[in-house]
Amino acid sequence: MSIQPPRYNENDNYQIEINNLEREINNNQAVITPLTPPPNYQINTRPITENHNVLLDLDSEKRKCSLYNLTNTLKNISFIFSIYSIFYIIYSFDLLLLFSLLFLFSILAYYGIKNYKFYGAFNIYLYLLTDIIIKLLFFLEEDNIFYTSLFTVSIIVNIYIFYLTNKWCKLINNLNEEELLQMRSGYKSQNVYIVWY
Repeated sequence: MSIQPPRYNENDNYQIEINNLEREINNNQAVITPLTPPPNYQINTRPITENHNVLLDLDSEKRKCSLYNLTNTLKNISFIFSIYSIFYIIYSFDLLLLFSLLFLFSILAYYGIKNYKFYGAFNIYLYLLTDIIIKLLFFLEEDNIFYTSLFTVSIIVNIYIFYLTNKWCKLINNLNEEELLQMRSGYKSQNVYIVWY
């Protein structure tokens, strides 16, 4: 009596279990797949849109990026204000005290905005209001069309900077303590641009 080896059909699929692995033989190709999932394997059934932490992180990054860029814009504006104040001091000795006060406001505004402190915005407001009052006084005295148009444009620009400073205050109020600490400790955004809105 002789033992005959089993005969296999080439189109049939056979499964052989070897060391907790399942080997599937299909048309002379072996595919190895585990029989059981790895330990602590869990399926997340929530959709990605419900992951609030990711959305909050993106929103936080957007607020910090906007505040960083608006801060750079206002720092540059405060620096320009300080240069204008120096020219005012040099060319008009009659109002030396008033223009020295404007210079002090611009320097305090620069350092306050740079360090994300509210006194920076407050000093920009003081500078702008004082500058607008001075320009209105000069505007009333001058009859020249050139000076009138120059003062009008300058007052409109000051009102626009007032708007940007107000936006900066709103952005800094929307930050929580951790985000504000990150900003004060030297946060730098990868997207750097000048804020015009």
